[in-house]
Amino acid sequence: MEMTRGHILWRLGRLANTLAQYREAKAYFADALAILGQARMHNHFNLELAGPGWTALGLEAYAEAGQHFCRTLRASTTGGQMPATLDALAGLAHLLAKTGGAERALALLTLALHHPACAQETKDTAAPLLAELTATLSSEVVAAAQASGKGKRIEEVVEEMLGQMEPGCVE
Repeated sequence: MEMTRGHILWRLGRLANTLAQYREAKAYFADALAILGQARMHNHFNLELAGPGWTALGLEAYAEAGQHFCRTLRASTTGGQMPATLDALAGLAHLLAKTGGAERALALLTLALHHPACAQETKDTAAPLLAELTATLSSEVVAAAQASGKGKRIEEVVEEMLGQMEPGCVE
């Protein structure tokens, strides 16, 4: 019964994120994690691992968002959950775009969105940022960033991002 309650709270957190009700989402995720524990969450959810990161991003808590996305990268890559890895990379792209790394953000989005395992939810969430970046950056920068994104392996980018985000990625 408690596990079911934890799963329901987690799903309510995802719904609150979708509705941009970030404070409520944060509370739902915290309650779910208190019931289920972080390790159990990683075993039961795939794409949803990055939920708290998206919440923190919505609350403009950028350091916290980075920590959540990095935890998701670590858990999803060791657990073989590619859609969650791609969602976390899209989240980090949003974080980079908010903090002055537009070119790197576009490269990450290109990599994530062109991967066959990318979930539709991730594509839908990333589409507005992709459109914004391609509209505001010069065509030369866009072409270079997209080529960079398409030319790398996921594992290589994950290690690079985890290294770049330190100490925010330290458990």
